[in-house]
Amino acid sequence: MKRILVVLILVVMGLYFSGPQSSSQTAQTSQKARLPPDMVNYFNGDWAGKGKFTNGKDIESDFSFVHDLEGQCIVVRQKEKPPNTFEFIALWSMDSVSEDVVMLLTSNHNSGARIFRSHGWQDGTIVF
Repeated sequence: MKRILVVLILVVMGLYFSGPQSSSQTAQTSQKARLPPDMVNYFNGDWAGKGKFTNGKDIESDFSFVHDLEGQCIVVRQKEKPPNTFEFIALWSMDSVSEDVVMLLTSNHNSGARIFRSHGWQDGTIVF
């Protein structure tokens, strides 16, 4: 019984994700779902940053930005340098309906996952 249920769920998911679409609809969706190429190129690579918290304590972090899935997403990794221990992994991509840039972020310290939205890459800036 469990096997039949799993197969049924997979079939329904397959129909949902590959439902009847014309090739022009598929092409339009894949074009809309891509991050702007200049944004992908700008963030590609390893970065480092440092500054101060509002309480005056120092902070320093390393960042890695890797584009993936043919430019449809950027995988971001951030790790603070000691004595700080916060780190996160995020996925930036396009909402294919609203065309907003979205970020799914998960972090350590029992912070769980969070979703952020942005109105996109505008004049060399993105704000989540």
